[in-house]
Amino acid sequence: MLQGIIPTALRSSDIVEELFVPENRLEAAKEEALHLPSLEITTLDLQWVQILAEGWATPLKGFMREDQFLQVPNVMY
Repeated sequence: MLQGIIPTALRSSDIVEELFVPENRLEAAKEEALHLPSLEITTLDLQWVQILAEGWATPLKGFMREDQFLQVPNVMY
């Protein structure tokens, strides 16, 4: 019985975009990372990075800044 829960067609915005470094840029990215500032993160922070990297938060491509976050309730309702 179809209840319209699963979409029958995908839009371009429905495509999950993973944010991993492509294999052909991996060594260059590692070298670049050696020269970037670093910071300590918690296990929870790392889990959020994984969520973003695997595309589970599509269409987000990074963490929301405060001004973006504060707009969410206005857009949702």
